[in-house]
Order: sequence, then structure tokens, then C-alpha cells
Amino acid sequence: MAQLERRRHPRLPIRVPIDLAAADGTAIAAMAVTTDVASGGLRFQTDHAAPVAGDEITFTLTIPPGDGHWPYPCTLRGRGCVLRAAATPGQAGA
Repeated sequence: MAQLERRRHPRLPIRVPIDLAAADGTAIAAMAVTTDVASGGLRFQTDHAAPVAGDEITFTLTIPPGDGHWPYPCTLRGRGCVLRAAATPGQAGA
């Protein structure tokens, strides 16, 4: 049975590097990449211990031009609160 999509904003499958920091500006991960992006949130994977649910973070990501989504480079900066965090089997911290 198909799972009902409950998100308000459609997700785009965009894989770009993302810089993550704690709310105080301390860097969080050595390597992180988005797996999908929407106007209401994003999902990312990291090679390091990820923030936990409830942590406030800041992020910066750059969407390259010509990637099929936008013809110009676009840098997005934002802050948010981690809603969910899960270790992936075989990854650091799993």
C-alpha cells in the first residue's frame, strides 16, 4: 500500500554539499550533502555524528547553475530545528 504524502511542500531530489553549524556557529560535520530540499525543510546525510532531534542548526548550501533546477548559482542560508535524526547502517555513528 502506498504511503500518503503529508508534507505541505513538495521535495526536490537535490544532492548538493551543505555546511552545517550549531546555533552558536560551531561546525557540526566534516562532510554533509542534501538528499532532498523543499521550501519547508530539507534532509541531509553526514559522515559524522549528526545533530539530534531538537538541536537548532544553521546551514549554507549552494545550488550550482545548470543542474536542471535553476540556471544561476544560488546560495541558501538558513536556520532551523532538527525534527528527526537516524543513523544509517554502515555509516559513522550507526
